[in-house]
Amino acid sequence: DVRMDGRCSREAEAAVYFAIAESLTNAAKHSRASGVRVTVRLRDGLDQGADVLWARVEDNGVGGARVLPGGGLDGIAHRIAAAGGVSRLDSPHGGPTALEVSVPCAS
Repeated sequence: DVRMDGRCSREAEAAVYFAIAESLTNAAKHSRASGVRVTVRLRDGLDQGADVLWARVEDNGVGGARVLPGGGLDGIAHRIAAAGGVSRLDSPHGGPTALEVSVPCAS
């Protein structure tokens, strides 16, 4: 579900694309999910000056995902941070797992 009225910088779009692709790979390999929802929006960055590219990937799997050094989720966090953004993982045991990322469009 992608709804955007404009575009962001290549760096911002590439970072969010990477986060989505890696999240889908993780869901397919580890979550035992039967479904995954991807949502992407261009949000108004009122307090930050620039619009923000926001994405959420949520699966209905077993949960329990953790950020481990050198792992895929760690790679996502570093890639998003390098683009000036933030990421948040919510994955309680029993599921679901949701990853949200936000990157300034001007990054």
